[in-house]
Order: sequence, then C-alpha cells, then structure tokens
Amino acid sequence: VIVRVGSATGPAPSFATQVSGTAATLRGIVMLTPSTGWVVGDSGTILFTTDGGATWSPRASGTPLHLHGVDFRDASNGWIVGEGGLVLATSDGGATWTPEGTPTDAELRSVSAPAGGSHAYAGGVGGTLLKRIPLGRVGQPEDVVGAVVFLASPAADLITGHTLLVDGGWTAL
Repeated sequence: VIVRVGSATGPAPSFATQVSGTAATLRGIVMLTPSTGWVVGDSGTILFTTDGGATWSPRASGTPLHLHGVDFRDASNGWIVGEGGLVLATSDGGATWTPEGTPTDAELRSVSAPAGGSHAYAGGVGGTLLKRIPLGRVGQPEDVVGAVVFLASPAADLITGHTLLVDGGWTAL
C-alpha cells in the first residue's frame, strides 16, 4: 500500500511504503497503538503487525469473502465487516475470529467499536446501519416475566425507588 501526500514536485511524502506480503486489495486498517495494528482486505485477508508495520503476519478469517472494515474496542475485543452482511468478532486479541449473526446480507463497509462501551456499530451499502446487541438477540416480552413476577411478589416488598433494567445488556458499560 503506497499513499503519497503532495505533488511530485511538492514536499516529501508523509507516508512511507510498508510491505504487506499480500497481493490482495487491502480495504480497512486500524492501529491500536503505534506498533500494533490490523489490516483487512479481499478474499478474507487479515494481517496483523506488532512492529508498526515493518512486518505483517496473516491471520485466518475462515471466509473467502472480501473484508472492508476493522476496529477494536480494546486489545482483546474487535470486529471485522465485509460482504454478505458478514461480521467477524474476536475476544482473544485476534487469535481467532468467529462469525456473528446479522439481519442483513448487505455489504458492510465500516465498523466502529467505541472504547469503554458494550456496543459496536457497522455501516454499509444501501443505508445499512447495524448496532451490535450484547447478548446476541433482541429481547421478547417473555424475557421480562421473571422480573415482573419477582417485583409483584412479597420478596420485593422493600424495594422502592429503584430502576431494574431488563435490557439484555443494552445499557451495560
């Protein structure tokens, strides 16, 4: 990947060439620190560096699909998005990547996982916008029955002025 800022007669490039070790088109990059980063691209390409990009090592994606975006919330938790509504997740710093369910087959182009949060967001073609559900599914009315039965029982007689969140982790920090 080579990026040049300025004209051929202008200032020296502010970007230097890095050798990726792949011929695949690379589409998304995130650097967690000045030395640790990830690149994703065509044909399921995932590359990882721990030396600021001096060397890039491949990681298995488990898919032949094109990957477009990558982001990490912290050193352990990250997401990759791509074709066919594909979302890959890791909780072990990228050692393994596992598909997560999505309600779309739209091409996802970008992903954002804000630090300190429990959510991740993905965007794609045709106005597709997704928000990750921490427990992996949308709650149903029957999911709150236990809390309602408890609050209506004598066991909850001394509970006053409290908000009990039954939200599947939506508000978790």
